[in-house]
Order: sequence, then structure tokens, then C-alpha cells
Amino acid sequence: PLSLSPGGERGLSNQLHLIFVQQACLYSDERILFSNYSPKAKGAGLMSLTIEIITTGDELMTGLTADGNFFRAGDVLASMGLEVAWHTTVGDYMDRIVEAFEIARGRANVVIVSGGLGPTSDDLTAEAAARFSGTGLELNREALASIEERYRQRGRVVTGINRKQACLPKGCTVLINEWGTAPGWRSESEGTVFYFLPGVPKEFRAMLEAYVLPELEKMGA
Repeated sequence: PLSLSPGGERGLSNQLHLIFVQQACLYSDERILFSNYSPKAKGAGLMSLTIEIITTGDELMTGLTADGNFFRAGDVLASMGLEVAWHTTVGDYMDRIVEAFEIARGRANVVIVSGGLGPTSDDLTAEAAARFSGTGLELNREALASIEERYRQRGRVVTGINRKQACLPKGCTVLINEWGTAPGWRSESEGTVFYFLPGVPKEFRAMLEAYVLPELEKMGA
């Protein structure tokens, strides 16, 4: 239960109002940013896809960070005539992320995952995906080369911690990140297609448009 000091109700109300306004403004801005994407197909065929979006991160679970990537994806998918059937948000806990993947596989045929691809210890998505699929992780040479090239362009050298971002589930298809350092990837499990994208909003949006949306159009054609 919440314990509020005198006048605390007003303070809490103001905080919640501010969060709502921030989320609404972010959503409005992203509708504009996504206006450049023009789907080639829009019809009943696309509706046969059952889509789930999974966003990861403790910062989302607190409610103090807007889940902007969900807003972005949901809006543009709806503009294509696609329905997002489920949205799951999960914190940075290995078992919970694996469980979220398992549940999504049982009810969706397309799953878009956002976040947890960074180099730090709480970036767990790649390891969770490897456990989920039972394939294990491997150092993906294509992913590593793309990371090294991005660092070379910035005049920097890849360190050991950055190599973690190139350790991906065996057998996946790498999605090169031309807008940041963390590669994404595509994989399939029991007929369900998974897309794993960075949580950084600019990178998520760009990779969604470059890789996921064109493929979803082909699936529904």
C-alpha cells in the first residue's frame, strides 16, 4: 500500500500526469517518424498473421520509462492492416525472458522482441534465446565483422565486452545493424518466426522498417 504525506496525492497525480503526457508525446512523434514507411500490401491476407511483441527491460517494468518501441511497432503494423494479438513486457530476469518466448511460441506465428542486445551483464536476450531454442551461443563472425566496422568508422577498437554482442544463437540469421553496434537476428522455432531487435529506439525503428516489415508483407501476400 502507498503511504502519502499531506499533499502527496497531488504530487503523485502530477507525476502520473507527466508520465502520461511524455508517453502521449512520444507516441505522437513516432507516428510522424513512421509516416515515411509505405506498405506495398494491405489486405485480408496480412490479417492471417498472429503477432506478439515482447519488450524487455527493468526500466519498462517500473512504469517510469515509456514503452516507445511497442507504440512504434503497434502503430505501423496497424497501418499495414496487421493486428498485434499480444504484448508482453518482461524484466531483466533470465527465466522470465525464456518463459515469455515459450508462451509466445505457443500462440503467435510472428514474435518481435525488443531490447537486451547490449554488452552489459543485464543484457540477457541472446542467452535467453539460446536457452529457449536449445542451440547454445556461438561467436558469429558476420555479426563480429559488422561490429568491428562500426567501431572502425568511429575511430574506436572493439573490446572484449563488445564481442559479447556478436555471440548469437547458433543457426540464426544475422540482421546487420547499420544504425548502431548491436546486431539483431532472425530465427524460427516450431513454425514461429522470431525477430530480435535492439532496444535503442532509433535502431529499433530503422531495423523494423529495413528487415521485419518487408518480410511480413511477403508472408501475408
